[in-house]
Amino acid sequence: MNITALAGVSLIATLFLLVLAILWMLVPFLIMGTNRRLDKIIAQNAARMAHAGVIAEEPMGLAESLFNRRQDRQDRQEAR
Repeated sequence: MNITALAGVSLIATLFLLVLAILWMLVPFLIMGTNRRLDKIIAQNAARMAHAGVIAEEPMGLAESLFNRRQDRQDRQEAR
């Protein structure tokens, strides 16, 4: 094998390992940053779900009030 070819391979391997080492050192910081964003997204999702629950209950309240009005009208008509 030629010396220059061996030097090229070792240079590529050294650069790869250097990049890998830098990435390995950055991983904890990337994970912590991701956790903060995930916590924020989870809090926003909880707020949206709470709001969606309120919205989902509104039609039931409307239907119940319409039903009660109809019952009141029927009761008044029967009382006449």
